[in-house]
Amino acid sequence: MLSRLALRSVQNSTKIPSLVTGLRSASTATSEDSQRDLVNFPRRVRPIEPGSVRLGIFPEEWFNALSTKSGATGPYVFLASFGTFLVSKEYFVVEHDFY
Repeated sequence: MLSRLALRSVQNSTKIPSLVTGLRSASTATSEDSQRDLVNFPRRVRPIEPGSVRLGIFPEEWFNALSTKSGATGPYVFLASFGTFLVSKEYFVVEHDFY
């Protein structure tokens, strides 16, 4: 009820419509801007299917990048050593109060 009253008061105001039309024209100008380089910087397209992952959260691309240099077990060793680093430097705290 109060929102309807606020909406009616905004619609009846004379200063607000000019501001709203100015904002609308500014938003359409940015979406249809002729200075945007769509050849070298095309708009991103959201993929229909999500990318493949390993261990539930790590993207497949990370494993492919590491496996060319370190072999098949390299990415897993990296994850284990990075986890050990986080625990040893206490960035990831493991205490009985937290679990």
